[in-house]
Amino acid sequence: MMQMTYKTIMIFAETWIACWNRRDVNAVLEHFYDEAQFVSPAACNIVERSVLRNKKELEDYWRTAFEHVASLEFKLDHAT
Repeated sequence: MMQMTYKTIMIFAETWIACWNRRDVNAVLEHFYDEAQFVSPAACNIVERSVLRNKKELEDYWRTAFEHVASLEFKLDHAT
């Protein structure tokens, strides 16, 4: 496993936030394995289940959720 420096942590965090803020689902998904599992109680409101079992289900959830969100803006609070 690669050790991350504070600089690489900040670059990753800033890039991640920028992807979300421009609603670039493909760029966000690049960081997930095809077999990724994602758990979110909020997903029940969008896709009627809280456990998403792969990258495709996660993509479908986020794309559908964006249809219900008028604006989105993440800001970095801190990174360690």
